[in-house]
Amino acid sequence: MKRNSTFWQAFRGILALLSLAGILAYALWPRLSGTEVPASARSVEATSTPSSTEAAAAPTFGDTIHTLLAEISAQEETDALILSELRSGAYTAEEPLLLDNPYGCSPLTALVVFTTEEPARVSIRVHGKTSDADITNDFPALETEHLIPIYGLYADFLNTVTLSVTTASGQKTETTVSIQTDAIDPNTVGNIILQTEIQSAAQMSPGLNFLYSQKLAFDAHGDIRWTNNTWVTPPTALFNYEDGTYITSYGAYLEGDVLLLERNFLGKFLRVWYSPYGVHHDITQGENGNLLVTGSHGASEEDLVYELDANTGEVVHSLDLKTVLPRSSERLNAALKAQNILSAIWGMSSADWFHLNAIVWDGSDVFLSGRHSSAVVKTAWPSGEIKWILASPFGWPTVFQQYLLTPAEGQTDFEWPYWQHAPVLLPDQDNNPGTTDLLLFDNGCVRFGEADVRQKLLMGNLSSIQSYSRLVQYRINEKDRTIEQIWQYGKERGEELYSDRCGDADWLSNGNRLGLFYVENYLSENASSHVVLSEVSASGTLIWEALLTAGNGVLEGYRAERLPIYHESDQDLQLGQPTQVLIPDTVLKANGVTLP
Repeated sequence: MKRNSTFWQAFRGILALLSLAGILAYALWPRLSGTEVPASARSVEATSTPSSTEAAAAPTFGDTIHTLLAEISAQEETDALILSELRSGAYTAEEPLLLDNPYGCSPLTALVVFTTEEPARVSIRVHGKTSDADITNDFPALETEHLIPIYGLYADFLNTVTLSVTTASGQKTETTVSIQTDAIDPNTVGNIILQTEIQSAAQMSPGLNFLYSQKLAFDAHGDIRWTNNTWVTPPTALFNYEDGTYITSYGAYLEGDVLLLERNFLGKFLRVWYSPYGVHHDITQGENGNLLVTGSHGASEEDLVYELDANTGEVVHSLDLKTVLPRSSERLNAALKAQNILSAIWGMSSADWFHLNAIVWDGSDVFLSGRHSSAVVKTAWPSGEIKWILASPFGWPTVFQQYLLTPAEGQTDFEWPYWQHAPVLLPDQDNNPGTTDLLLFDNGCVRFGEADVRQKLLMGNLSSIQSYSRLVQYRINEKDRTIEQIWQYGKERGEELYSDRCGDADWLSNGNRLGLFYVENYLSENASSHVVLSEVSASGTLIWEALLTAGNGVLEGYRAERLPIYHESDQDLQLGQPTQVLIPDTVLKANGVTLP
Protein backbone atom coordinates (compact mmCIF):
# COMPACT_ATOMS: atom_id res chain seq x y z
CA MET A 1 0.00 0.00 0.00
CA LYS A 2 1.40 3.40 -0.91
CA ARG A 3 1.54 5.90 1.92
CA ASN A 4 -0.72 8.98 1.48
CA SER A 5 -0.31 11.14 4.60
CA THR A 6 -2.97 13.64 5.62
CA PHE A 7 -1.94 17.28 5.84
CA TRP A 8 -1.74 17.32 9.64
CA GLN A 9 0.17 14.06 9.83
CA ALA A 10 2.63 15.35 7.27
CA PHE A 11 2.93 18.69 9.06
CA ARG A 12 3.55 17.02 12.42
CA GLY A 13 6.12 14.70 10.85
CA ILE A 14 7.97 17.66 9.32
CA LEU A 15 8.07 19.42 12.71
CA ALA A 16 9.43 16.26 14.34
CA LEU A 17 12.13 15.96 11.68
CA LEU A 18 13.10 19.62 12.07
CA SER A 19 13.32 19.25 15.85
CA LEU A 20 15.42 16.12 15.47
CA ALA A 21 17.72 17.88 12.99
CA GLY A 22 18.18 20.75 15.45
CA ILE A 23 19.11 18.42 18.30
CA LEU A 24 21.62 16.54 16.16
CA ALA A 25 23.16 19.69 14.71
CA TYR A 26 23.76 21.08 18.20
CA ALA A 27 25.27 17.85 19.56
CA LEU A 28 27.35 16.96 16.53
CA TRP A 29 28.58 20.43 15.61
CA PRO A 30 32.06 19.98 17.18
CA ARG A 31 32.62 16.83 15.13
CA LEU A 32 31.06 18.15 11.92
CA SER A 33 32.86 21.48 12.07
CA GLY A 34 36.22 19.84 12.72
CA THR A 35 36.78 21.74 15.97
CA GLU A 36 36.76 18.53 18.00
CA VAL A 37 40.00 16.57 17.81
CA PRO A 38 39.68 12.90 18.81
CA ALA A 39 41.46 11.74 21.93
CA SER A 40 44.81 10.53 20.72
CA ALA A 41 45.33 6.81 20.42
CA ARG A 42 48.90 5.91 21.17
CA SER A 43 50.62 3.78 18.60
CA VAL A 44 53.89 1.91 18.55
CA GLU A 45 54.65 3.72 15.29
CA ALA A 46 54.42 7.17 16.94
CA THR A 47 57.87 8.76 16.97
CA SER A 48 57.33 12.51 17.09
CA THR A 49 56.78 14.66 20.16
CA PRO A 50 54.32 17.56 19.79
CA SER A 51 55.59 21.09 20.29
CA SER A 52 54.45 23.09 23.31
CA THR A 53 51.98 24.94 21.08
CA GLU A 54 50.54 21.71 19.72
CA ALA A 55 50.37 20.21 23.21
CA ALA A 56 48.49 23.25 24.49
CA ALA A 57 45.99 22.98 21.64
CA ALA A 58 45.40 19.24 21.97
CA PRO A 59 42.15 18.23 23.67
CA THR A 60 42.34 16.68 27.11
CA PHE A 61 40.67 13.47 28.17
CA GLY A 62 38.22 15.71 30.05
CA ASP A 63 37.35 17.42 26.75
CA THR A 64 36.67 14.00 25.26
CA ILE A 65 34.33 13.05 28.12
CA HIS A 66 32.50 16.40 27.88
CA THR A 67 31.97 15.92 24.13
CA LEU A 68 30.70 12.38 24.61
CA LEU A 69 28.29 13.41 27.37
CA ALA A 70 26.92 16.19 25.14
CA GLU A 71 26.22 13.64 22.40
CA ILE A 72 24.61 11.26 24.90
CA SER A 73 22.43 14.13 26.18
CA ALA A 74 21.35 14.89 22.62
CA GLN A 75 20.45 11.24 22.10
CA GLU A 76 18.28 11.34 25.21
CA GLU A 77 16.50 14.42 23.83
CA THR A 78 16.05 12.58 20.55
CA ASP A 79 14.54 9.61 22.40
CA ALA A 80 12.11 11.92 24.20
CA LEU A 81 11.04 13.49 20.90
CA ILE A 82 10.57 10.12 19.21
CA LEU A 83 8.55 8.74 22.13
CA SER A 84 6.40 11.88 22.15
CA GLU A 85 5.62 11.38 18.47
CA LEU A 86 4.97 7.68 19.00
CA ARG A 87 2.46 8.37 21.78
CA SER A 88 0.71 11.15 19.90
CA GLY A 89 -1.27 8.56 17.99
CA ALA A 90 -0.66 10.44 14.74
CA TYR A 91 1.09 7.61 12.92
CA THR A 92 -0.34 4.31 11.75
CA ALA A 93 0.96 1.20 10.01
CA GLU A 94 -0.38 2.62 6.75
CA GLU A 95 1.11 6.08 7.38
CA PRO A 96 4.12 5.74 9.71
CA LEU A 97 6.69 8.34 10.71
CA LEU A 98 10.01 7.64 9.01
CA LEU A 99 13.22 8.96 10.61
CA ASP A 100 16.42 8.61 8.60
CA ASN A 101 19.59 8.08 10.65
CA PRO A 102 17.90 9.16 13.89
CA TYR A 103 21.11 9.68 15.89
CA GLY A 104 23.09 11.28 13.08
CA CYS A 105 25.97 8.78 13.14
CA SER A 106 24.78 5.65 11.33
CA PRO A 107 23.78 6.88 7.86
CA LEU A 108 22.46 3.61 6.40
CA THR A 109 19.80 3.15 9.07
CA ALA A 110 16.33 4.51 9.77
CA LEU A 111 13.56 4.19 12.34
CA VAL A 112 9.88 3.59 11.58
CA VAL A 113 7.42 4.86 14.22
CA PHE A 114 3.69 4.02 14.46
CA THR A 115 0.95 2.59 16.65
CA THR A 116 -1.76 -0.01 16.08
CA GLU A 117 -5.14 -0.25 17.75
CA GLU A 118 -4.71 -3.96 18.30
CA PRO A 119 -1.51 -5.70 19.42
CA ALA A 120 0.40 -6.65 16.27
CA ARG A 121 3.67 -8.20 15.16
CA VAL A 122 5.84 -6.70 12.44
CA SER A 123 8.15 -8.02 9.76
CA ILE A 124 10.29 -5.93 7.43
CA ARG A 125 12.08 -6.40 4.13
CA VAL A 126 14.82 -4.05 2.98
CA HIS A 127 14.83 -4.72 -0.74
CA GLY A 128 18.23 -5.43 -2.22
CA LYS A 129 19.45 -4.41 -5.63
CA THR A 130 18.93 -8.09 -6.40
CA SER A 131 16.50 -10.39 -4.60
CA ASP A 132 19.30 -12.40 -2.98
CA ALA A 133 20.52 -9.19 -1.31
CA ASP A 134 17.25 -8.57 0.58
CA ILE A 135 17.58 -8.11 4.34
CA THR A 136 14.60 -9.30 6.38
CA ASN A 137 13.62 -9.50 10.01
CA ASP A 138 10.65 -10.45 12.14
CA PHE A 139 9.59 -8.62 15.31
CA PRO A 140 7.38 -11.34 16.83
CA ALA A 141 6.20 -9.62 20.01
CA LEU A 142 2.58 -8.43 19.91
CA GLU A 143 2.68 -4.67 20.61
CA THR A 144 0.58 -1.58 20.04
CA GLU A 145 3.55 0.83 20.03
CA HIS A 146 6.12 0.09 17.34
CA LEU A 147 9.69 1.36 16.97
CA ILE A 148 11.12 -0.58 14.07
CA PRO A 149 14.82 -0.17 13.19
CA ILE A 150 15.73 -0.34 9.52
CA TYR A 151 19.24 -1.66 8.85
CA GLY A 152 20.96 -2.45 5.58
CA LEU A 153 20.13 0.54 3.39
CA TYR A 154 22.29 1.33 0.37
CA ALA A 155 24.19 4.61 0.21
CA ASP A 156 23.23 7.24 -2.38
CA PHE A 157 20.21 5.19 -3.36
CA LEU A 158 16.40 5.31 -3.29
CA ASN A 159 15.79 2.32 -1.02
CA THR A 160 12.54 0.40 -0.84
CA VAL A 161 11.37 -1.07 2.47
CA THR A 162 8.24 -3.18 2.99
CA LEU A 163 6.58 -3.42 6.42
CA SER A 164 4.12 -6.21 7.11
CA VAL A 165 1.94 -5.74 10.19
CA THR A 166 -0.22 -8.62 11.43
CA THR A 167 -2.62 -8.25 14.33
CA ALA A 168 -3.39 -10.97 16.87
CA SER A 169 -6.69 -11.53 15.06
CA GLY A 170 -4.88 -12.13 11.77
CA GLN A 171 -5.54 -8.84 9.97
CA LYS A 172 -2.54 -7.97 7.80
CA THR A 173 -1.40 -4.59 6.52
CA GLU A 174 1.50 -4.14 4.11
CA THR A 175 3.10 -0.75 3.58
CA THR A 176 5.96 0.15 1.26
CA VAL A 177 8.11 3.20 1.99
CA SER A 178 11.00 4.77 0.12
CA ILE A 179 14.17 6.06 1.80
CA GLN A 180 16.65 8.20 -0.14
CA THR A 181 20.12 8.06 1.40
CA ASP A 182 23.11 10.31 0.86
CA ALA A 183 26.46 9.22 -0.49
CA ILE A 184 29.06 8.13 2.08
CA ASP A 185 32.12 10.30 2.46
CA PRO A 186 34.90 7.98 1.18
CA ASN A 187 37.26 9.26 3.87
CA THR A 188 35.05 7.80 6.60
CA VAL A 189 35.45 4.27 5.19
CA GLY A 190 39.14 4.42 4.29
CA ASN A 191 38.46 5.14 0.59
CA ILE A 192 37.64 1.46 0.31
CA ILE A 193 36.87 -0.25 -3.00
CA LEU A 194 35.00 -3.57 -2.78
CA GLN A 195 34.96 -6.26 -5.47
CA THR A 196 33.43 -9.69 -4.93
CA GLU A 197 33.04 -12.99 -6.73
CA ILE A 198 30.43 -15.58 -5.78
CA GLN A 199 31.47 -19.10 -6.66
CA SER A 200 28.48 -20.87 -5.09
CA ALA A 201 25.65 -18.74 -3.72
CA ALA A 202 23.81 -21.79 -2.38
CA GLN A 203 26.75 -22.73 -0.16
CA MET A 204 27.39 -19.28 1.31
CA SER A 205 26.88 -18.64 4.98
CA PRO A 206 24.32 -15.86 5.58
CA GLY A 207 25.07 -12.44 7.05
CA LEU A 208 27.01 -9.28 6.37
CA ASN A 209 30.78 -8.90 6.47
CA PHE A 210 31.80 -6.57 9.32
CA LEU A 211 35.26 -5.01 9.09
CA TYR A 212 37.21 -4.01 12.19
CA SER A 213 39.47 -1.36 10.65
CA GLN A 214 36.79 0.59 8.76
CA LYS A 215 33.76 -0.13 11.02
CA LEU A 216 31.44 -1.03 8.15
CA ALA A 217 29.50 -4.03 6.89
CA PHE A 218 29.09 -5.10 3.27
CA ASP A 219 27.06 -7.79 1.57
CA ALA A 220 28.01 -10.66 -0.76
CA HIS A 221 27.91 -8.33 -3.76
CA GLY A 222 30.30 -5.79 -2.26
CA ASP A 223 27.72 -3.15 -1.36
CA ILE A 224 28.17 -1.32 1.95
CA ARG A 225 25.00 -1.81 4.03
CA TRP A 226 26.04 -0.32 7.40
CA THR A 227 28.70 2.00 8.77
CA ASN A 228 29.38 4.03 11.89
CA ASN A 229 32.95 5.27 12.14
CA THR A 230 32.41 7.61 15.09
CA TRP A 231 33.97 7.20 18.54
CA VAL A 232 36.41 4.50 17.48
CA THR A 233 40.13 3.87 17.78
CA PRO A 234 40.97 1.21 15.19
CA PRO A 235 41.27 -1.67 15.04
CA THR A 236 39.46 -2.96 18.12
CA ALA A 237 35.78 -3.91 18.08
CA LEU A 238 33.38 -6.51 19.43
CA PHE A 239 30.54 -6.74 16.92
CA ASN A 240 28.51 -9.47 18.61
CA TYR A 241 28.25 -8.37 22.24
CA GLU A 242 25.26 -9.57 24.24
CA ASP A 243 22.41 -9.83 21.71
CA GLY A 244 22.61 -7.20 19.03
CA THR A 245 24.94 -4.51 20.31
CA TYR A 246 28.59 -3.81 19.61
CA ILE A 247 31.55 -2.30 21.46
CA THR A 248 34.31 -0.01 20.27
CA SER A 249 37.12 1.71 22.13
CA TYR A 250 38.14 5.37 22.01
CA GLY A 251 41.35 6.69 23.49
CA ALA A 252 44.74 5.20 24.33
CA TYR A 253 45.96 2.25 22.32
CA LEU A 254 48.68 1.39 24.79
CA GLU A 255 48.55 2.22 28.51
CA GLY A 256 46.44 5.30 29.20
CA ASP A 257 42.88 6.61 29.44
CA VAL A 258 40.40 4.88 27.18
CA LEU A 259 36.63 4.64 26.90
CA LEU A 260 34.76 1.50 25.87
CA LEU A 261 31.39 2.22 24.28
CA GLU A 262 28.43 -0.11 23.84
CA ARG A 263 25.96 0.93 21.13
CA ASN A 264 23.19 -0.54 19.03
CA PHE A 265 23.37 -0.44 15.24
CA LEU A 266 21.31 2.76 15.08
CA GLY A 267 24.18 4.37 17.02
CA LYS A 268 22.48 4.80 20.40
CA PHE A 269 24.91 4.69 23.33
CA LEU A 270 23.90 2.08 25.91
CA ARG A 271 26.89 1.84 28.26
CA VAL A 272 30.23 3.59 28.67
CA TRP A 273 33.17 2.06 30.57
CA TYR A 274 36.62 3.42 31.42
CA SER A 275 40.06 1.83 31.69
CA PRO A 276 43.52 3.24 32.51
CA TYR A 277 45.24 0.40 30.62
CA GLY A 278 44.33 1.26 27.02
CA VAL A 279 42.81 -1.13 24.48
CA HIS A 280 44.86 -2.51 21.62
CA HIS A 281 43.82 -5.69 19.79
CA ASP A 282 40.85 -7.44 21.29
CA ILE A 283 37.71 -7.26 23.42
CA THR A 284 35.76 -10.40 24.19
CA GLN A 285 32.78 -11.35 26.34
CA GLY A 286 32.54 -13.96 29.07
CA GLU A 287 29.62 -16.09 30.14
CA ASN A 288 29.12 -13.65 33.01
CA GLY A 289 28.71 -10.74 30.57
CA ASN A 290 31.98 -9.13 31.65
CA LEU A 291 34.58 -7.91 29.18
CA LEU A 292 38.07 -9.34 28.81
CA VAL A 293 40.37 -6.79 27.21
CA THR A 294 43.93 -6.62 25.88
CA GLY A 295 45.86 -3.80 27.56
CA SER A 296 49.30 -2.57 28.60
CA HIS A 297 50.89 -1.59 31.92
CA GLY A 298 54.42 -0.67 32.88
CA ALA A 299 57.63 -0.70 30.86
CA SER A 300 56.51 -3.42 28.43
CA GLU A 301 53.46 -3.31 26.19
CA GLU A 302 50.62 -5.47 24.84
CA ASP A 303 51.10 -8.13 27.54
CA LEU A 304 48.24 -7.40 29.96
CA VAL A 305 44.76 -8.96 30.15
CA TYR A 306 42.12 -7.33 32.32
CA GLU A 307 38.47 -8.06 33.14
CA LEU A 308 35.91 -5.26 33.32
CA ASP A 309 32.70 -5.83 35.28
CA ALA A 310 30.06 -4.91 32.71
CA ASN A 311 27.59 -3.76 35.37
CA THR A 312 29.90 -1.61 37.49
CA GLY A 313 32.81 -0.72 35.22
CA GLU A 314 35.29 -1.95 37.83
CA VAL A 315 38.48 -3.76 36.76
CA VAL A 316 37.96 -6.93 38.79
CA HIS A 317 40.90 -9.03 37.57
CA SER A 318 44.11 -8.52 35.62
CA LEU A 319 46.93 -10.77 34.49
CA ASP A 320 50.44 -9.53 33.64
CA LEU A 321 51.81 -12.10 31.19
CA LYS A 322 55.40 -11.33 32.26
CA THR A 323 54.54 -13.25 35.43
CA VAL A 324 53.32 -16.26 33.43
CA LEU A 325 55.54 -16.65 30.33
CA PRO A 326 59.25 -16.17 29.56
CA ARG A 327 60.07 -12.50 29.00
CA SER A 328 63.32 -13.42 27.25
CA SER A 329 64.38 -16.66 25.55
CA GLU A 330 66.33 -18.18 22.69
CA ARG A 331 63.00 -18.34 20.85
CA LEU A 332 62.38 -14.62 21.07
CA ASN A 333 65.99 -13.87 20.13
CA ALA A 334 65.62 -16.00 16.99
CA ALA A 335 62.51 -14.08 15.96
CA LEU A 336 64.29 -10.74 16.48
CA LYS A 337 67.27 -11.98 14.48
CA ALA A 338 64.97 -13.03 11.61
CA GLN A 339 63.33 -9.60 11.65
CA ASN A 340 66.72 -7.89 11.41
CA ILE A 341 68.08 -10.16 8.65
CA LEU A 342 65.00 -9.60 6.51
CA SER A 343 64.81 -5.85 7.28
CA ALA A 344 61.17 -6.55 8.07
CA ILE A 345 58.80 -4.06 9.66
CA TRP A 346 57.16 -6.41 12.13
CA GLY A 347 57.22 -4.07 15.12
CA MET A 348 58.89 -6.61 17.37
CA SER A 349 60.97 -5.11 20.16
CA SER A 350 62.19 -5.92 23.65
CA ALA A 351 59.19 -4.02 25.05
CA ASP A 352 56.68 -5.72 22.72
CA TRP A 353 57.91 -9.22 23.49
CA PHE A 354 54.57 -11.12 23.43
CA HIS A 355 52.23 -8.93 21.36
CA LEU A 356 48.93 -10.27 22.68
CA ASN A 357 46.57 -10.06 19.69
CA ALA A 358 43.58 -12.19 20.67
CA ILE A 359 41.74 -13.66 23.64
CA VAL A 360 39.28 -16.56 23.73
CA TRP A 361 37.38 -16.82 27.01
CA ASP A 362 36.00 -20.28 27.77
CA GLY A 363 34.50 -20.50 31.24
CA SER A 364 37.35 -20.65 33.75
CA ASP A 365 40.02 -20.74 31.04
CA VAL A 366 41.40 -18.31 28.49
CA PHE A 367 43.34 -18.88 25.28
CA LEU A 368 45.92 -16.17 24.60
CA SER A 369 47.52 -15.58 21.20
CA GLY A 370 50.99 -14.02 21.29
CA ARG A 371 52.23 -12.99 17.86
CA HIS A 372 55.88 -12.39 18.76
CA SER A 373 56.12 -15.65 20.71
CA SER A 374 54.31 -17.53 17.92
CA ALA A 375 52.32 -19.26 20.64
CA VAL A 376 48.73 -19.86 21.71
CA VAL A 377 48.64 -20.45 25.46
CA LYS A 378 45.78 -21.92 27.45
CA THR A 379 45.71 -20.70 31.06
CA ALA A 380 43.28 -20.69 33.96
CA TRP A 381 41.54 -17.36 34.50
CA PRO A 382 42.38 -15.28 36.41
CA SER A 383 45.25 -17.18 38.06
CA GLY A 384 47.29 -17.60 34.86
CA GLU A 385 48.13 -21.25 35.59
CA ILE A 386 49.36 -22.70 32.29
CA LYS A 387 47.41 -25.68 30.90
CA TRP A 388 49.28 -26.06 27.59
CA ILE A 389 51.26 -24.17 24.96
CA LEU A 390 50.58 -24.56 21.24
CA ALA A 391 53.92 -23.65 19.64
CA SER A 392 56.95 -25.18 17.98
CA PRO A 393 59.35 -26.60 20.59
CA PHE A 394 62.35 -24.50 19.53
CA GLY A 395 63.89 -22.13 22.04
CA TRP A 396 61.61 -22.55 25.06
CA PRO A 397 63.29 -22.43 28.48
CA THR A 398 63.40 -25.83 30.18
CA VAL A 399 60.79 -24.92 32.80
CA PHE A 400 58.17 -24.33 30.07
CA GLN A 401 58.82 -27.41 27.96
CA GLN A 402 56.47 -29.50 30.13
CA TYR A 403 53.52 -27.51 28.75
CA LEU A 404 54.33 -27.92 25.05
CA LEU A 405 51.96 -29.96 22.90
CA THR A 406 53.46 -32.79 20.83
CA PRO A 407 52.26 -33.65 17.30
CA ALA A 408 50.35 -36.93 17.21
CA GLU A 409 52.13 -39.73 15.37
CA GLY A 410 51.54 -40.48 11.70
CA GLN A 411 51.09 -36.90 10.43
CA THR A 412 52.94 -36.07 7.25
CA ASP A 413 51.63 -32.55 6.66
CA PHE A 414 51.67 -31.15 10.20
CA GLU A 415 53.04 -27.62 10.59
CA TRP A 416 53.30 -25.29 13.58
CA PRO A 417 51.82 -21.80 13.28
CA TYR A 418 53.99 -18.67 13.31
CA TRP A 419 52.95 -15.07 14.04
CA GLN A 420 49.36 -16.40 14.36
CA HIS A 421 46.14 -14.41 14.89
CA ALA A 422 42.49 -14.94 15.82
CA PRO A 423 42.15 -18.39 17.43
CA VAL A 424 38.55 -19.52 17.75
CA LEU A 425 37.10 -22.52 19.60
CA LEU A 426 34.99 -24.76 17.38
CA PRO A 427 31.87 -26.77 18.23
CA ASP A 428 32.58 -30.41 19.04
CA GLN A 429 33.96 -32.02 15.89
CA ASP A 430 34.61 -35.64 16.90
CA ASN A 431 32.12 -36.48 19.68
CA ASN A 432 35.02 -36.69 22.10
CA PRO A 433 34.75 -34.46 25.19
CA GLY A 434 38.47 -34.93 25.77
CA THR A 435 39.51 -33.00 22.66
CA THR A 436 39.37 -29.34 21.69
CA ASP A 437 39.30 -28.07 18.11
CA LEU A 438 40.87 -24.70 17.44
CA LEU A 439 40.81 -22.71 14.19
CA LEU A 440 43.36 -19.92 13.74
CA PHE A 441 45.15 -17.78 11.19
CA ASP A 442 48.74 -18.89 10.65
CA ASN A 443 50.62 -15.94 9.18
CA GLY A 444 53.72 -18.06 8.62
CA CYS A 445 55.92 -15.03 9.07
CA VAL A 446 59.40 -16.61 8.69
CA ARG A 447 59.04 -19.96 10.42
CA PHE A 448 62.09 -19.29 12.59
CA GLY A 449 61.45 -22.33 14.78
CA GLU A 450 62.25 -24.69 11.91
CA ALA A 451 65.89 -25.76 11.57
CA ASP A 452 65.99 -25.46 7.77
CA VAL A 453 64.63 -21.89 7.89
CA ARG A 454 67.18 -20.85 10.51
CA GLN A 455 69.96 -22.28 8.34
CA LYS A 456 68.73 -20.35 5.28
CA LEU A 457 68.59 -17.15 7.33
CA LEU A 458 72.12 -17.76 8.61
CA MET A 459 73.48 -18.42 5.10
CA GLY A 460 71.57 -15.48 3.57
CA ASN A 461 69.64 -17.82 1.28
CA LEU A 462 66.49 -15.77 1.71
CA SER A 463 64.90 -16.37 -1.70
CA SER A 464 64.44 -20.06 -0.91
CA ILE A 465 62.31 -19.39 2.19
CA GLN A 466 58.68 -20.09 1.36
CA SER A 467 56.15 -17.37 2.18
CA TYR A 468 52.57 -18.47 2.71
CA SER A 469 49.72 -17.92 5.16
CA ARG A 470 46.83 -20.22 5.92
CA LEU A 471 43.73 -20.97 7.91
CA VAL A 472 44.44 -24.04 9.99
CA GLN A 473 42.38 -26.25 12.29
CA TYR A 474 44.05 -28.18 15.09
CA ARG A 475 42.66 -30.86 17.42
CA ILE A 476 44.15 -30.92 20.91
CA ASN A 477 44.01 -33.79 23.39
CA GLU A 478 44.78 -32.06 26.66
CA LYS A 479 45.22 -35.26 28.67
CA ASP A 480 47.77 -36.74 26.25
CA ARG A 481 49.26 -33.32 25.40
CA THR A 482 49.04 -34.14 21.69
CA ILE A 483 47.96 -32.06 18.71
CA GLU A 484 46.69 -32.97 15.23
CA GLN A 485 46.37 -30.79 12.16
CA ILE A 486 42.87 -31.45 10.82
CA TRP A 487 42.39 -28.93 8.00
CA GLN A 488 44.13 -26.06 6.25
CA TYR A 489 43.60 -23.59 3.44
CA GLY A 490 45.85 -20.97 1.88
CA LYS A 491 49.24 -22.65 1.65
CA GLU A 492 48.48 -23.75 -1.90
CA ARG A 493 48.04 -20.12 -2.95
CA GLY A 494 51.52 -19.14 -1.76
CA GLU A 495 52.59 -15.50 -1.83
CA GLU A 496 49.25 -14.42 -3.35
CA LEU A 497 47.73 -14.54 0.16
CA TYR A 498 50.87 -14.13 2.28
CA SER A 499 50.04 -11.89 5.26
CA ASP A 500 53.01 -11.17 7.47
CA ARG A 501 51.33 -8.83 9.99
CA CYS A 502 47.58 -9.35 10.31
CA GLY A 503 44.87 -11.86 9.47
CA ASP A 504 41.71 -13.52 10.70
CA ALA A 505 40.00 -16.91 10.79
CA ASP A 506 36.32 -17.45 11.60
CA TRP A 507 34.00 -20.42 11.87
CA LEU A 508 30.71 -19.67 10.09
CA SER A 509 27.22 -20.80 11.04
CA ASN A 510 27.02 -23.40 8.23
CA GLY A 511 30.47 -24.88 8.94
CA ASN A 512 32.35 -22.87 6.31
CA ARG A 513 35.45 -20.90 7.25
CA LEU A 514 36.09 -17.22 6.60
CA GLY A 515 39.65 -15.99 6.28
CA LEU A 516 41.00 -12.46 6.04
CA PHE A 517 44.39 -12.17 4.33
CA TYR A 518 46.10 -8.77 4.66
CA VAL A 519 48.62 -8.59 1.82
CA GLU A 520 51.25 -5.84 2.01
CA ASN A 521 54.15 -4.63 -0.06
CA TYR A 522 56.06 -2.20 2.15
CA LEU A 523 59.62 -2.93 1.00
CA SER A 524 59.39 -0.95 -2.24
CA GLU A 525 59.11 2.78 -2.86
CA ASN A 526 55.51 2.30 -3.99
CA ALA A 527 54.06 0.70 -0.87
CA SER A 528 50.65 -0.93 -1.28
CA SER A 529 48.30 -3.14 0.67
CA HIS A 530 44.98 -4.90 0.14
CA VAL A 531 42.69 -7.44 1.79
CA VAL A 532 41.41 -10.73 0.42
CA LEU A 533 38.40 -12.14 2.27
CA SER A 534 37.78 -15.82 1.43
CA GLU A 535 34.89 -18.11 2.38
CA VAL A 536 35.92 -21.75 2.12
CA SER A 537 33.98 -24.97 2.66
CA ALA A 538 35.06 -27.86 4.89
CA SER A 539 36.34 -29.62 1.75
CA GLY A 540 38.58 -26.64 0.91
CA THR A 541 36.41 -25.37 -1.95
CA LEU A 542 36.36 -21.60 -2.45
CA ILE A 543 32.73 -20.45 -2.06
CA TRP A 544 33.08 -16.65 -2.19
CA GLU A 545 35.86 -14.12 -2.26
CA ALA A 546 36.21 -10.36 -1.92
CA LEU A 547 39.09 -8.10 -2.90
CA LEU A 548 39.31 -4.94 -0.79
CA THR A 549 41.52 -2.14 -2.06
CA ALA A 550 41.75 1.64 -1.57
CA GLY A 551 41.82 4.59 -3.91
CA ASN A 552 45.37 5.44 -2.91
CA GLY A 553 46.53 1.82 -3.05
CA VAL A 554 46.99 1.45 0.71
CA LEU A 555 44.16 -0.15 2.69
CA GLU A 556 44.27 -0.96 6.40
CA GLY A 557 43.09 -4.46 7.20
CA TYR A 558 42.85 -6.39 10.45
CA ARG A 559 39.87 -8.69 11.10
CA ALA A 560 36.35 -9.37 9.83
CA GLU A 561 33.22 -11.16 11.01
CA ARG A 562 30.25 -12.64 9.08
CA LEU A 563 27.23 -11.81 11.25
CA PRO A 564 23.52 -11.00 11.02
CA ILE A 565 22.71 -7.33 11.54
CA TYR A 566 19.34 -7.97 13.19
CA HIS A 567 18.98 -9.61 16.61
CA GLU A 568 16.25 -10.31 19.13
CA SER A 569 17.20 -7.21 21.11
CA ASP A 570 16.03 -5.01 18.21
CA GLN A 571 12.52 -5.63 19.51
CA ASP A 572 13.44 -3.29 22.40
CA LEU A 573 15.70 -0.38 21.41
CA GLN A 574 15.75 1.02 24.97
CA LEU A 575 14.50 4.43 23.87
CA GLY A 576 14.00 6.61 26.89
CA GLN A 577 16.38 4.57 29.03
CA PRO A 578 19.44 6.61 30.06
CA THR A 579 22.90 5.59 28.97
CA GLN A 580 24.84 3.94 31.79
CA VAL A 581 28.00 6.02 32.20
CA LEU A 582 30.22 3.75 34.30
CA ILE A 583 33.27 6.02 34.48
CA PRO A 584 34.61 6.09 38.07
CA ASP A 585 33.87 9.25 40.04
CA THR A 586 37.59 9.72 40.69
CA VAL A 587 38.28 9.84 36.95
CA LEU A 588 35.42 12.26 36.32
CA LYS A 589 36.58 14.53 39.13
CA ALA A 590 40.21 14.45 37.99
CA ASN A 591 39.09 15.55 34.53
CA GLY A 592 36.74 18.30 35.70
CA VAL A 593 33.56 16.46 34.73
CA THR A 594 30.33 16.36 36.70
CA LEU A 595 27.54 14.05 35.63
CA PRO A 596 24.09 15.68 35.34
